[in-house]
Amino acid sequence: MKEYELYKRNDGSLYINSIKEFNEEYSIRTPAKALKYLRNIINIDSFESEHHYLVCFDEDRDIIGYYCSSIGDYNRVDIYERKIVSVALLMGAKYILTFHNHPNNNAESTVDDMYIQSKINAAIKTVGVEYFGEHIVGKFGWKRVGTNTIHEWEDSCL
Repeated sequence: MKEYELYKRNDGSLYINSIKEFNEEYSIRTPAKALKYLRNIINIDSFESEHHYLVCFDEDRDIIGYYCSSIGDYNRVDIYERKIVSVALLMGAKYILTFHNHPNNNAESTVDDMYIQSKINAAIKTVGVEYFGEHIVGKFGWKRVGTNTIHEWEDSCL
């Protein structure tokens, strides 16, 4: 698995570059395992502003890599679905999930969270990539936007 950054060439075309590589000793094939694993790498619980991430999976549902798509302020982050689609395609993703933190540690989905999920879902469908949804993560655990179930980190052990 790799951490990627997105770059723009002088001609306006985009490319991605790997900036870190991680070697895991186990397979990460579910959203729950991916969220728990990345939470430990990114240390997202310590962020004082919302950070939004894209996670890309290959056809076997193994993680290809992840990308920080946006950094916002304390209670909101702007998302650009075209950027998410571009990075997913550049990584060769067959499946993606997205997640962000709530620095106030509130697990409730906001109207903005649901709007983000619908925008990404509509955009990623057009290129034939399956979307595992938008997730909120924090010290409380994680949950998929639009659901009521909070999964504690111990519930989603690797």
